[in-house]
Amino acid sequence: RLVGSEMCIRDRLFTFTTHATNCHKEGGHSHDEVTTNGLSSGEITDNIININVNGMVCDFCAQSIEKVFMKRIEVKGNDRIDEKVIIEYSNLKVNRNYVESDLNEAQKNIYKTGFFSDVTLSISNNVLLIQVNENPMISFFYIEGENRKSVLEQFDEFVVLKENKFFDLAKAKQDLEIIKLFYRNTGYYAAKINLITSELEDNKINLVYRIEKGNKLSLIHI
Repeated sequence: RLVGSEMCIRDRLFTFTTHATNCHKEGGHSHDEVTTNGLSSGEITDNIININVNGMVCDFCAQSIEKVFMKRIEVKGNDRIDEKVIIEYSNLKVNRNYVESDLNEAQKNIYKTGFFSDVTLSISNNVLLIQVNENPMISFFYIEGENRKSVLEQFDEFVVLKENKFFDLAKAKQDLEIIKLFYRNTGYYAAKINLITSELEDNKINLVYRIEKGNKLSLIHI
């Protein structure tokens, strides 16, 4: 926590002390002739270092000071996914210091799994809480309106969402566009494909792609 400003201070929160250097280059900028003369006081309170300086501190170095020491990680809202797996995806470790950008990156990492519709991270008293909402599990998957075995086998290869997978709307729409492209490439330019879902108990869902192929058209080159 910075009070005032002037010199660029490099911190070492792992030992809960702060040191200044004669020169450093970080984040695309540099500071020369940095001394401890800019420090008027410094103290540690509840794992937060309060540094009083005079003048201006660059944004990069201010961010490096504003770190949070994390003693424990808790996970809430999970049902099917074990909390150890969620923590592993976050790439966060206990007894380390993190800045806000680290937590933002952890949130993105958890989202990328496709298992969750919502992920929030908050810190209180050096404890990180990861709150999640799991996506529903696909209980039943069916492609309606297509009976050709060879086509269904192709769909089975490139369609991502199937039974016993977590439903993700973005991925479902991607599958929908791939199916549409397949029919256009095989001459069914007027094909209509609808994505239909129905919610079940226990956070489960049925997923159906309803296909109306229409007539196959042939393009004549003149």
